[in-house]
Amino acid sequence: MAPACIGAAPARAAGARGARGARAHRARAHRAGARVADVKTVRSPSGEGNGGGDASSSSADVVVIGAGIGGLSAASLLAKYGKKVIVCESHTEPGGAAHAWHRDGYTFESGPSLYSTMTDKYSMNPMGQVLDAIGEQENLKVVRYNEWMCHFPEPMGTFCMQLGNDSFQNKLREAFDEDAAQQFLELRRKMQPLARAAMALPVPAVRTDGAVLFTMARFLPNLLSTLPEAGKWLSRPYSEVMTDMQINNKFLRDWLDLCCFMLSGAPATMTPATEIGFMFDDWYREDATLEFPVGGSGALIDRLVAGLEKFGGELRLGAHVENVIVENDKAVGIRMRNGDVIRAETVISNASLWDTIPLVPEGALPKEWVDESLATEQCESFLHLHLGIDATGLPDDLQMHHMVVRDWDAGVDAQQNVALVSIPSVVSPDMAPPGKHVIHAYLPGTEPYDIWEGMDRRSDEYKALKKERAEVLFQAVEKAIPDVRSRIEVEMIGTPLTCARFLRRNRGTYGGRGWIKDGQDGVVNLEVNTPLDGLLCVGDSRFPGPGVPAVAAGGMVAAHSLVGALEQAKTIDRPINKVIHHRNLLTELGIQQRDELIVAVDLRLCQGLWKIGQCFEDKLGRRPCDAAHYNPEYFNRDGAIVLAHGLVVEMVGATGGGALLIEGEVSRAQQQVVQGIVVVVLQKVLNLPLNLECVPRECCRIYDEAADYRESRQQLAPVIVAVDERECGTVRDSRGGLLNFLCAVRVVERGHTSAAAGTEISIEIAGLPP
Repeated sequence: MAPACIGAAPARAAGARGARGARAHRARAHRAGARVADVKTVRSPSGEGNGGGDASSSSADVVVIGAGIGGLSAASLLAKYGKKVIVCESHTEPGGAAHAWHRDGYTFESGPSLYSTMTDKYSMNPMGQVLDAIGEQENLKVVRYNEWMCHFPEPMGTFCMQLGNDSFQNKLREAFDEDAAQQFLELRRKMQPLARAAMALPVPAVRTDGAVLFTMARFLPNLLSTLPEAGKWLSRPYSEVMTDMQINNKFLRDWLDLCCFMLSGAPATMTPATEIGFMFDDWYREDATLEFPVGGSGALIDRLVAGLEKFGGELRLGAHVENVIVENDKAVGIRMRNGDVIRAETVISNASLWDTIPLVPEGALPKEWVDESLATEQCESFLHLHLGIDATGLPDDLQMHHMVVRDWDAGVDAQQNVALVSIPSVVSPDMAPPGKHVIHAYLPGTEPYDIWEGMDRRSDEYKALKKERAEVLFQAVEKAIPDVRSRIEVEMIGTPLTCARFLRRNRGTYGGRGWIKDGQDGVVNLEVNTPLDGLLCVGDSRFPGPGVPAVAAGGMVAAHSLVGALEQAKTIDRPINKVIHHRNLLTELGIQQRDELIVAVDLRLCQGLWKIGQCFEDKLGRRPCDAAHYNPEYFNRDGAIVLAHGLVVEMVGATGGGALLIEGEVSRAQQQVVQGIVVVVLQKVLNLPLNLECVPRECCRIYDEAADYRESRQQLAPVIVAVDERECGTVRDSRGGLLNFLCAVRVVERGHTSAAAGTEISIEIAGLPP
């Protein structure tokens, strides 16, 4: 048998075998957890929209073409925002490339098998943020694990990859030398700023209009704090990061290239560095784990459909869209193959660009945009092997995931070179009958469409080619289960023609790639708009390409493009504010780790740093602030602290003096950004019409050494607050989520107050009316 991870059996879902949930929007048993109460899914068995009856007309605020993850993410969020949403899916099952189906008691998956942090309370994964926003995150039941098997050429050979510890660098040391291990260790350290940069502007804050200045304002300082170390890599491919970091161990470069390919469908030369930065934070922090949905990918789709339906949205299955209706240079709805019409203010297409453009009347989209879109580089297609096997005698510690590479020199995107094997019934037993296992092996985006094009799917030639091309997948499965061929009870092989037919994907493609390339400059945006008013496009043919987080991000951006910034801000407060306290607070402040950060503020000297007044803006600009406008009810002598993702603003003194505390030098541009964010927090969130005028900050000194404080104690009457990362576990939630940014702190000594040294308090906005 293939070796297992010593002393680390895979995690199993407690009570998973025999636990029965339901997919209420489809009449069949499914292991997904919570039930969907009000079914709004409409089946059209003929695939003609309404089952072949007379043509009909309906209307919605938004109609979505395709029920993939991107389309369902957009649709469920828009339904939550009160929009009337109809989703039309040509398949009889929702999910697109992530859909599941059943045969002979087995649950088979067509899509991804590696997931992470979707149910993390503090998830920065866009998929987790969508689930949280629609209230379905807790309903997605998952199994957590931190390992998989790798089957590589020597000298690495077959080994167990474990996340969140030193096992990988120990393996490097064993297979190569200390230098290889140190290169990886140094890489992990240097990737931290890139990881922070990747998370600095969370997807829920993104939108495609000018209001993005409001929704992103609070996060800009954190991004600015990462620029000195990570700024040069933000728009670069990861291959350049490896070169800059002097990664010269060949296997380590090959491994990182493979990671890029698994995440984006492209090698490191075409993978944005920020994607890998996010991955490093996900995989190599101390408590890192992966997740697998109980019931498989279909369970994830269930939760998106549940979110859509509970907010009044409608899913139509077997509903094939014939074309997009355009009137007066605007998309106004869709026409189904049977003639049904759905009119809508906005059409969102989750079909690929190559499949969407033919749906739009010729001339409705500018030729230049059409040509550029159609020229987007396509990933190749998939080759799938689906097996149901007899599991008698197989070890209990059989690993769920196996990654197989045949030849590093061929390249990770070479044909038939990299195979992935998933045995999900290892951790989700209900996906197979008792005593059986279900297996999904696939070539991820490397199977060429050309060799299959034009073949008759019923021909002997086609069947022979399937067997020939799938042999590499059988060999990959044999790495995990050597006698698998003698155990087979159900066997299905999916080709690029299968993907093209069932997923309605041009040439069966995995998605787009090539927006960022080695040696080329430029910034690519997460764009969902098209030149045609009323038409948005989401999915894996748009930047950043394939992958569950990527397409969920596109769906979220599309949804937020159709609602007001204030509505979006409510969603931002929910999935993002919580993140602040999951991450290291001092890291968020851009300060190197130490036991505590001591900040000394002279109440007298800092009176002039910020003038705070109850001032209003008019069309000509801000009016001067005057002490007479100051409302003493807003602040008292105890002051107030606001922590906004990297900003500590302390309002001190009854006359409204204040200090902005940022570690290190602050440029004028950064100062202006910070000023704007403070205005947003005070004006928009707290509804305080305050104006802040920036004056030189040199009047306020920041001390990060206790010795400096002791030497200056005679000259200052300081407010000293020690922000200890260990004290940041308590988070309060009030005032529309603002206090999610606040941390429990320990008061060392506080001038002009009666608080004793060492007192633990939870900071509030002092003096504000309830």
